[in-house]
Amino acid sequence: MLVLDVDVRGGVPSFDSYERLEDYEDVPIEAFVVEHTTRGVYDNFFEPLLDAKFGDRKDDVSAAWLLGRVKFRGERDILNGEILGYLDGGFGRLLDALVDAVGPENIESGTRVTDLETTDGRVSALTAESDDGTRTHEVDGVVVATMPNVLEELTGYPCDIDFQGTVCSVVSMDESLLDTYWLNIADEAPFGALIEHTNFVPAERYGGEHLLYVARYVQDPAEAIWQQDDDAVRETWLSGIEDLFPDFDRESVDWVRTARNPRTAPVYERGYLDMVVPYDLGEAVAEGVYYAGMASRAQYPERSLNGAIVAGYECADRITEREAAAPGVEQSVGRE
Repeated sequence: MLVLDVDVRGGVPSFDSYERLEDYEDVPIEAFVVEHTTRGVYDNFFEPLLDAKFGDRKDDVSAAWLLGRVKFRGERDILNGEILGYLDGGFGRLLDALVDAVGPENIESGTRVTDLETTDGRVSALTAESDDGTRTHEVDGVVVATMPNVLEELTGYPCDIDFQGTVCSVVSMDESLLDTYWLNIADEAPFGALIEHTNFVPAERYGGEHLLYVARYVQDPAEAIWQQDDDAVRETWLSGIEDLFPDFDRESVDWVRTARNPRTAPVYERGYLDMVVPYDLGEAVAEGVYYAGMASRAQYPERSLNGAIVAGYECADRITEREAAAPGVEQSVGRE
């Protein structure tokens, strides 16, 4: 009933009960789940998943985040389950199409924006570094689409949202490990999820290799898994898989490639909405500065590629409104 957005407390079903996620922004997850379902549902289902997702920060997370996830899952087809899609050839196809649409000549890759200049309350220039050196460009608009720590470095605008990191490996195997695509782990294990990509996109697309993602969220860089080198991470993952799957043969593993990201996702703690960064930072920083990064409103209550696209449109709409309010002013917009 929770997944279907139905509140059955008191014995009288109330439909569309959780539409306004903001109403649950300051409610702890445990208190919400116990009140709206049962203690057993929390202890046996939600708590292990929260441990894997947020670790020792789980008690800080709001019920609004949980409802956002539940709502997304509840929109699946009742008979056929959740409908998933994957771009044929990977997300690189989308990036290639975007580059073609914008024009390769309008994009500088391998370039880092290091400074923004303002004049009389307006953004006026940005400085960028690349292998070719440092250059300053005159601009009257900038869309910052990075993590909020970079926004603060460039503009001084602070953001109190905490982020968690991830250690994630791709494991190539000669044979399949799982009979499902995505498996969240509730057992004691060194990882939070096992995602066998080739149970969704056929292994034939990858030369017969079976590809498994092994991932764990990290709340503190002092955690052992974050400190381990790639060989130690490999051993941690494979030993953990052997504990859960006694028939697993590590000789079937061809290679393991590991990546680390210190800021993979926000910690959606209570009061999160008060900390999101506005799309238009004209009043807080300087006219012409916009934000479309991970700390934007579009990435609540869960981050997604769709949220990133929405944030981009939100900023574009505000730039368009600005142009309309100042006809005859030519716009040149820099993007980080």
